[in-house]
Amino acid sequence: AEADDIKNKKDSSQEKRVLISEILIEGLEDHPDKERLKIVAYDLMVIRPGSKVTQEEVKKDLDRIYSSGWFAGARIESLQSPLGVKLLIKVEPNPILNDIQILPVSKKISNDKLTKIFDNDYGKTLNLNILQIRIKEIKEWYTSNGYSLVRISGPSRVTKEGIVQLNIQEGIVSGIEINF
Repeated sequence: AEADDIKNKKDSSQEKRVLISEILIEGLEDHPDKERLKIVAYDLMVIRPGSKVTQEEVKKDLDRIYSSGWFAGARIESLQSPLGVKLLIKVEPNPILNDIQILPVSKKISNDKLTKIFDNDYGKTLNLNILQIRIKEIKEWYTSNGYSLVRISGPSRVTKEGIVQLNIQEGIVSGIEINF
């Protein structure tokens, strides 16, 4: 009886596999970088037409696309077709980066330094993973200039026009009294 219980647990844990007949990427039609982003999305996927996959494998591909940093959103729809299942990958691409706005406006770091940090990113599709690296560079500038308490949060807002807002709390220590 114990062997039957183990066998039944194995059978129920095996997910059903479906044949993928076609994969389509949608949502890039109006984006200036659509061709490159379409290739990026396809390349991130392990699943190919002709693959027999489980729902978990489809979810992993969706997670890979989203975690690449190029897309603000990604979801999958599946449609039955005579040859198998057609996957529609609906993506929401990040905009082209045009400007970085720092709040509050009065800050220690200069606009020239910010421009230098983000210079290679302007005019290209915003990648949220690269943005995190640039935020680290801003923090390193503050630390190397004696502002170790700085906190940078964001992006608090990313507009469709490609404007990214970051909040910087520079942190000032005051009112310390030392008694011996």
